[in-house]
Amino acid sequence: MNLYNKYYKSNYEELITYYPLFYKEVREMNEILKAQGKLADNLENSIEQIFSDCFIDTADKNVISSYERIIGIVSDNSKNLEERRSLVKSHLVGTGKISASLIVEMIKAYTGASSRCIFSNSCLDISVDRGDKSFINFVDISALLSSKLPAHIMFALSLKYEKSIVLSYNRKIYANDFPNCGQYFCGQDLML
Repeated sequence: MNLYNKYYKSNYEELITYYPLFYKEVREMNEILKAQGKLADNLENSIEQIFSDCFIDTADKNVISSYERIIGIVSDNSKNLEERRSLVKSHLVGTGKISASLIVEMIKAYTGASSRCIFSNSCLDISVDRGDKSFINFVDISALLSSKLPAHIMFALSLKYEKSIVLSYNRKIYANDFPNCGQYFCGQDLML
């Protein structure tokens, strides 16, 4: 997401358009405009970064680390940034009174897919769809649910994963009912 829709490649090129054409030939003025343009470019980049850091989906590594420290999540640098963002997001969704719809929202924030919660036989059965994300860490989901659910409620977590496969086969059609020389049907005895 960009705040600035730039027409010019840099702020120097924009600044020079505001001045008379003969200023392009004045070396001192040209250098002043280059310095001010670079300063404005850096300012725009900093503002863009601050704006991006306001949202979990676009925050950088330092901001996500701060969120993890505040929430109490142990930072795992082996996980990629997208995975860490999803975990932080799922922890922030699950606040307040716990309900089935809140559990579904927490899991959806992490996996991006739907899930179902059914309470039966004094156990909460949670079925999670795989979704389209390239990662699902069951340990993270289990820790999330353990921290949000009351201690007296047991839960069982299951993952539904659908993957399409392609089957192929080769066949040969012979013109006669007898096998060609050197080829045998399945189960035929070899006569020597």
